Amino acid sequence: MKIDEAFFENVGEDAKAYSTGVILPDGQYILTKEGHLHTLLGLVDIPKEQVWEMVPKDDSVLFWLIDYTGCVITDDYSSVGEAMTSQQKKTYSALVEHGVIADKYFDITEERKRAAARA
Repeated sequence: MKIDEAFFENVGEDAKAYSTGVILPDGQYILTKEGHLHTLLGLVDIPKEQVWEMVPKDDSVLFWLIDYTGCVITDDYSSVGEAMTSQQKKTYSALVEHGVIADKYFDITEERKRAAARA
């Protein structure tokens, strides 16, 4: 979904109900219904069984999927991703400005570089 003024008009008083989601690299925002992991698995073009085989045993599946998809995951208290695209930054900022998510971002870019070096 596109994050614009119409989105925030629909959010109304219940902003936190819209906090658990995924920001795609193009800035689109997807609300998660079954959790971040399932949402990210639904975005990849790889069968789920193969994803589990691709992730190194000492790695986080969630972090691996964030890295693989380039997505940012959000919830009311914090967000996690790598270096954001300009479109992601715009969406993130709008969500923070309207009180949907907290402005607490964990950039795992360096962690992912270390994970890649271990692989």
